[in-house]
Amino acid sequence: MKPMKVEFGKKTLSLVLDGKATVDIEKRLGKSLFGIMMSGNGGFKMPRLGEMLTILHATNQTANIKMADMPEMYDEYVNNGGSMMKLLEVIQKLMEEAGFFGSEEETDRTDLIGEEKNEEESLV
Repeated sequence: MKPMKVEFGKKTLSLVLDGKATVDIEKRLGKSLFGIMMSGNGGFKMPRLGEMLTILHATNQTANIKMADMPEMYDEYVNNGGSMMKLLEVIQKLMEEAGFFGSEEETDRTDLIGEEKNEEESLV
């Protein structure tokens, strides 16, 4: 998987959301990556800043960046024109590249558990 380069504060982060990072994030947050973005009724909810910074830190491949550095780096990021919404877009792009959403073509062809849809089956 090719790293995504992101200017964050005064640093350039090299981000990769692979299986190891995903397990680390889920362990640290106590829920799945989808869980931080979904409300109890299945609607969208904005993740907390701490959750997003945890994701960035866990996916970062750049050396010598501690989790304790992330809030200050976020402040610098915002001072340079960044926002929570832009940060969320970065995380969504990471998830997309890691295969969390699948391709549109694949989604059209398969059901939720990955089995081929039978176009001739009827609900009636």
